[in-house]
Amino acid sequence: MNSTPSPNSSHNTPIWTLFVGGLVLGCVFGVGGALSVLGKGTPLEPGAANSSASGEASGTPPSGHPAASTPASQECSLGSAPSKDLFVVDGHTITRDMLSTDAQDALYQIESRNFEEMSAFSKELGLRMALSKTYTFSKPVPPLKDVLPGTQVTEADMKSFFESNKGSLPPGTTYDQVKGQLHQYLVAQKGGDIARKRIEDLESSGRLRLALVGPIPPLVSLKLDGYPTMGSPNAKATLVEVSDYLCPHCRHAHPDVQAVVKQYGSQLKFVQINFPLSPQGVSAALARGGICAQQQGGSETFWKYHEKAFAVPFEAMHAVSPNAEKEFNGHAEHIAQELGLNVPTFSKCLVDKKTEKALEETTEEMTKVGVGGTPTFFLNNRKVTLTAMKEAVAQAVR
Repeated sequence: MNSTPSPNSSHNTPIWTLFVGGLVLGCVFGVGGALSVLGKGTPLEPGAANSSASGEASGTPPSGHPAASTPASQECSLGSAPSKDLFVVDGHTITRDMLSTDAQDALYQIESRNFEEMSAFSKELGLRMALSKTYTFSKPVPPLKDVLPGTQVTEADMKSFFESNKGSLPPGTTYDQVKGQLHQYLVAQKGGDIARKRIEDLESSGRLRLALVGPIPPLVSLKLDGYPTMGSPNAKATLVEVSDYLCPHCRHAHPDVQAVVKQYGSQLKFVQINFPLSPQGVSAALARGGICAQQQGGSETFWKYHEKAFAVPFEAMHAVSPNAEKEFNGHAEHIAQELGLNVPTFSKCLVDKKTEKALEETTEEMTKVGVGGTPTFFLNNRKVTLTAMKEAVAQAVR
């Protein structure tokens, strides 16, 4: 999605932006505060960090829900179910159920960001407690550098990184000018990698378990008739992808989504909805082409078109001819030709007002249910993240 982190590695990011973000170690050194989840409710005496984690929070989320350990009865929570009451205006109590779908989704996005930050802080704090051999609750938690050695960076490391990325720096920038920033960034990057690995090890062994519960996305009403599908129409779980063919994050997610669809087969109904972010660009032309391909050959033809549309090069977003619309439509027509479709009929469909209207109605409907970027996924009418999708689908098909 537009607001999601890039799938590219940090080395592909301009170096000055790395310096700004390099002091924050992603999911390990995230901002703001919550509560450690190691040995919930049990003080850690000296040496007790080697004992198993304990706690009473359930690890079973509701069917199809992306946030693990969130009870189905809770509306949204960071440890306890909140009141549905939000505010009082002119003597009338307003609850979240009274809000429009877009307002409910906005609240969910805020709660999700808070949950991610609290989870990151909790895991880091739990890591520091678990690795400390002398920690007790009567003392401050030792800093990460004291319990997690191995974040030293050599001069050779810094020079190598500088040479690999100097093309992203302002002209004339020397190694000595950025040496201090390089050291800070590489220490942070290396420490983050080590910490993430140690957290994974602690979670696998059962010593560390996140007891926070995440927000439940609002239930939405999706009109899915007419969109291309895979799997069984009567499946217990319905997964919907809303995506743009020229969206880098959509392309990055595509193999993972297809793997889930293939794994669950007839247990899962998969629905594809094209949502071009550029209504006048090549994304829209390819989306209209998907409608036309389905009209000519049904779902089977659409899915063949779908794969080829995802392979259209990013350079296609920038027209080089005076007639941009014709050039953009040409990319869709080329796919139609490769698939053996009736190209004149396909071309006529591309510019048909009915096709344009169908795409506009899709955009309007998706916007109403909280789609603000791509890819967006829904599982059984609730938003689900790509990260949580595999586990959520597994629970939904049970």
